[in-house]
Amino acid sequence: MKPIKIMQDYKCKINIADYDYACLMIDVKPISIITEIQNQIDKSDINTEHGLETEQHVTVVYGIDILTHLSKFFNIIPSDIGRLKLGKLGIFDTNENYDVLKISVVPSEELLKLRKTILDTLPVTLTYTDYNPHITIGYLKKDTGKKYLEKFKDMDFSIELLKFSKYRYSSRNQNETFTVA
Repeated sequence: MKPIKIMQDYKCKINIADYDYACLMIDVKPISIITEIQNQIDKSDINTEHGLETEQHVTVVYGIDILTHLSKFFNIIPSDIGRLKLGKLGIFDTNENYDVLKISVVPSEELLKLRKTILDTLPVTLTYTDYNPHITIGYLKKDTGKKYLEKFKDMDFSIELLKFSKYRYSSRNQNETFTVA
């Protein structure tokens, strides 16, 4: 998924770009350890179609109906999702064209509750059955991801992410930011 070009400290946004579904994400201020890993990835291992992630974020829900209006979120999105912590370095290797190098995120109870509320309240089409919150580092050529799991196996990822207070909703007709009181 190509995120809309919005860099903000730690906010939440709905992203639709050119896809059939919208996406609720929590933007995080760039984390230096992720940038450090990206700088050490061999250019020849990077998938040229998707590349390295330029906007660090955690997806809350992908698959929100693009016709969902911003006002639908006012009553269901909380002002606090608790604190998120980074987990372990890993890969998604189920795509036949690339590996996704990522760091898992240990979700807060509030984040899981927010996801459930959205799933229970809004029209959503899930494209994956399991929820694996993470921050994508980059898309690598197929079968190169394990090389980086080994290379960075001794790195400490025990970083606590900060709270957020803003959300972004973007669709073909809207692009708005609002603050939760």
